[in-house]
Amino acid sequence: MQLITKVILLAATVLSASAWPHTAAETSLLRMVIAQLGSPLSEARSLTPPEINCVNKHTNSSNMNHDEMTNATSKCEETYNSTLVANSQNRDVIGNQIRSQVLTLQNNLQKCTNESENLLLINCTIAHFDENLKLLDSSNSLAYQIASQHTSNSTIVKTQRANCISSAVSQYKVNSIEAANDFDKCMAMAPNQRELPAQKEKMEQVNDVSENQAEKMAEKQPENLQEQTPVEQAAKQSNI
Repeated sequence: MQLITKVILLAATVLSASAWPHTAAETSLLRMVIAQLGSPLSEARSLTPPEINCVNKHTNSSNMNHDEMTNATSKCEETYNSTLVANSQNRDVIGNQIRSQVLTLQNNLQKCTNESENLLLINCTIAHFDENLKLLDSSNSLAYQIASQHTSNSTIVKTQRANCISSAVSQYKVNSIEAANDFDKCMAMAPNQRELPAQKEKMEQVNDVSENQAEKMAEKQPENLQEQTPVEQAAKQSNI
């Protein structure tokens, strides 16, 4: 039984050694290992009802543990993808703002360029200088800001995703170890659980026999008294 526990613990360690999404392939490896281990054990003897109960409990616990890890890692992926979408939308908003400001700047410059007289060109340039400078400075600042955020956010979301999946796999390891220990304890107690019902059944049979004998004796005694005549009964009582 300890061998089964060690194999399960080893398989859980293998599963946690690699990053997602290689878990599916490693799960197949785990199943092959358990199948190879289970074959000679199952061929040696059939399981008793308490042992079957232990196996069923461990199977249910393992399936639940696997489902919990799958749900947890799926949430990690959903959060990662939704964050990427939100960052992309924010980048698009700022990008559109920069584009609008650059177009306004281009229109202002084109308006002054279209002036044929130099005096009008100079006056147009002076009139739009402050506005053009603000547009250029704002567009440049926003461009640096969004470029920096893109690099930073990309690193952050990848780190958060890795930490989230690592936490889910770590919890899977803990739950797998607990399930293996519970399975070991259950199998160790299985022989006692098998003997107790047999002893209880034997005691019930003995009690049933005693009760039946007592009932027969109680039924037989009144019949004997009824068969005797009053004289015989009085003589029997006087002899007593």
